[in-house]
Amino acid sequence: MTPRPPIFDREFGLLVVGHGTHHARGQREFETLVARLGDELSGLVIEAGFIELMRPTIGEAVDRLVERGARRIRALPLLLFAAGHAQHDIPAALRQAGERHPGLEIEQADVLGCHPALVELAVRRAAEVLPAGDPRWAETLLLMVGRGSHEATATAEMGRFARLRSAAQQAAWGTAPGAVETCFLAMAEPRLAEAVRSAAVGPWRRIMVQPHLLFAGELLETVRAQVAEAQTAWPAKLWMVADHLGPDSLVVEAAVSRAGLQLESQDGALCGLQTTGGVLGTERSGATGSVATGSVPTATVSDLASGAANR
Repeated sequence: MTPRPPIFDREFGLLVVGHGTHHARGQREFETLVARLGDELSGLVIEAGFIELMRPTIGEAVDRLVERGARRIRALPLLLFAAGHAQHDIPAALRQAGERHPGLEIEQADVLGCHPALVELAVRRAAEVLPAGDPRWAETLLLMVGRGSHEATATAEMGRFARLRSAAQQAAWGTAPGAVETCFLAMAEPRLAEAVRSAAVGPWRRIMVQPHLLFAGELLETVRAQVAEAQTAWPAKLWMVADHLGPDSLVVEAAVSRAGLQLESQDGALCGLQTTGGVLGTERSGATGSVATGSVPTATVSDLASGAANR
């Protein structure tokens, strides 16, 4: 017998926040991920909004949720690390939107970060090119490529993610890269071009370049182009490039967990930082809307169904 979908409190809405892109494939991947979230959280009121480049904006998405009856909104940033967008731009947009809706409660969930599901997916993506249990991994340099940020914490999280990804492969398959390095496409050092040149003159014959990017776009194309150039310039080396994360079921799992809506308890660690079990800096106001940022409490199906059941 097929289980009935959960019944969520109709006054609770989920706002899925994307960065925004002009890249058609990247747009489709974002839409696919939001649709899969909708399937996973059947019955929950969900809207998507973007930080830049696309519409609806975050504020417009908040307005749509309110029009659909939401009085409590949880904003879920589909971002890998907590840099300027998560720390400044999203809270500012939410606060501005809240001012238009007196009594509205808004929370901002954590970014995806070093969630175990993303670590597992990163191992799988590399294994699509070189099987995870292949002993040749011991002779392979892994270059993890991030978008880059001026925020030191985001750069540090990228390094931690790379180490967790290597350790996860070792634990699951008994193999790990011979060495792991991180590099970036912008704003942080070292840049990908510099890391590629260093790898070309280094001792490793095999170099796996793994873009730690959520969706397709110009950044992913830049990674692939630079790897292709490296293969031409240094043909004695074996250059490999893994795929990006994409709208995989494991990204859905991480997103549901970060939103505090998982059906089963999950590790809420964000690169080693534990959630508090409650909303950080919760604010409420009967006069104007407000926004609370930080970790959110885990909400089970029964928690969110209680509002509907009690009316």
